[in-house]
Amino acid sequence: MVRDAHPTGPSAGPVPEHDQDNGPILPADRILAAALTCMERDGIEATGIRDIAREAGVNSAAINYYFRSKDNLIRLALERSLENAFDGTIGELDRLRAEGVPMREALERVLDDYVHHLGEFPRLAYAHLRDALVNQQYDGDAIGRLNAFLQQLLERLAPEQGSARAAELRLLLVQAWQSLLLIGVLPRVFDPFLRLDFSDAEVRARYTSRLFAGVYAWLEAE
Repeated sequence: MVRDAHPTGPSAGPVPEHDQDNGPILPADRILAAALTCMERDGIEATGIRDIAREAGVNSAAINYYFRSKDNLIRLALERSLENAFDGTIGELDRLRAEGVPMREALERVLDDYVHHLGEFPRLAYAHLRDALVNQQYDGDAIGRLNAFLQQLLERLAPEQGSARAAELRLLLVQAWQSLLLIGVLPRVFDPFLRLDFSDAEVRARYTSRLFAGVYAWLEAE
């Protein structure tokens, strides 16, 4: 359920102060990016104010100044990640379609990007779904945004919402996204049986083509 974040790992370094295309990065944006980096690297439970401040290259007082509390910062950072994941995916699909790319090809391209980032940031996927996984609470922002995204996707694939075909597509999308959610929060659960390396474009293509085979068949049956 993530699209991008600052790179993680021992060689990633702190969040940069300048973007090569857009100039200086505002301190609040650096702090948000740092929070996402720390959650992916260390997990949401282990992420602290000092860790975020160090990653952002600011002091702890700056975090309190811009965000008032760690909880508020984490909430806003996760909201931004959801926007990147879902709004970015829908926006890219719309852009490709406006350029005349056929629906199946456009969908394949945005799904490849989505799965690529899902494989890169499993701890962020867990952070988004933590309340549902730990407390069986399904009224959080991530759940709402996911379902709104699926509705937006459905509207683009099946403009006739009340038809039996649209109902069938709704089921196909839920089945596919259930698998994506599982692999997002438990990326290594099937390693003893089959290792899936989503950094490999060929692996992603094979995985998504099979996972969304029903959706693609639905499109081709129009």
